[in-house]
Amino acid sequence: VPSTVEELATFLPGKTKYSDVEDLLVDVGKKYDRTFLHQTISKLFDVPHSVLSNAEKTSPIPPSVSNEVRERRRLAKDAKFAADNAVNGVDANGTSRPVPNNNKVVADASASPPVPPVEDKILVNREEIEYADPEHLCESCLPVHGDEVIGTRLRNPESGTTMVHRLGCPRAQRAINQAKRTVSVSNPLQSRIDSITLKLMRNSRFASKDGFQDEVPVKLEWADFNELNGNTCMYTAEVLVVAEDRKLLLADCSEIVSEQAEIVKTGSATTNEHATLVFLVKVTGLDHLQRLMDQLTRVQSVMSVERRFGSDLL
Repeated sequence: VPSTVEELATFLPGKTKYSDVEDLLVDVGKKYDRTFLHQTISKLFDVPHSVLSNAEKTSPIPPSVSNEVRERRRLAKDAKFAADNAVNGVDANGTSRPVPNNNKVVADASASPPVPPVEDKILVNREEIEYADPEHLCESCLPVHGDEVIGTRLRNPESGTTMVHRLGCPRAQRAINQAKRTVSVSNPLQSRIDSITLKLMRNSRFASKDGFQDEVPVKLEWADFNELNGNTCMYTAEVLVVAEDRKLLLADCSEIVSEQAEIVKTGSATTNEHATLVFLVKVTGLDHLQRLMDQLTRVQSVMSVERRFGSDLL
């Protein structure tokens, strides 16, 4: 069995129409069709199509896939429990939502990692309200209009730019943790580095050439209107779809996304019978994003729809 592109090329053309391995790989990638893949391999290696199909059906499921399925089931149970016990069917964002009657997992688009409440006393502008600037959004958490947000800016008073973060963003949390501590240079016990800082030290996006930028937390709110220079503001968000793999799955989901939002970038992966589709999209805000996610759950074979915290496609 060939394990490299060079080894695969030695089998061409076989009974296929391909004499160039690059043409073969491009067509396999474009079609996103397991039947086409089976037929091509069957012709290339002179193996009956039925043998390939049966081998795939009876092959053991890798631990990574079985663990993912168990995790999805756990999320489904948690979602059902939360829906069944919601007060008057109201979600965390204050919107009345119907209790789902299927086994699909639909994440609340506003959901963020659990974080403790931010005390006003540590915010540099606790006596006033600053509005979130749509032109300065953190790429690590990708906030959209309607999210609960907090800002950070350099401690240097000459820097007036405030970066907008979702609650739970590691960069914002680091600024909050710094503000909570009373740092004393003479007392090394009081200047210890917290775990979030240690994680961020491994991510150069959050650091300047000399180390971490010294940032302070800023109280932020979204303006009631969502316009800039007369144009509606658009926000980037990443949606993750997990489904039972089938023919035309990508086409069906892409059609829904293109109808509901602007697609920036897509990605996909398959493991045996399951497919993961990722859509980086532009939306006008949280409600728009939630409508898109709700529509995707109605697609046949879709198991769960979630909003990513940040993006893997950027």
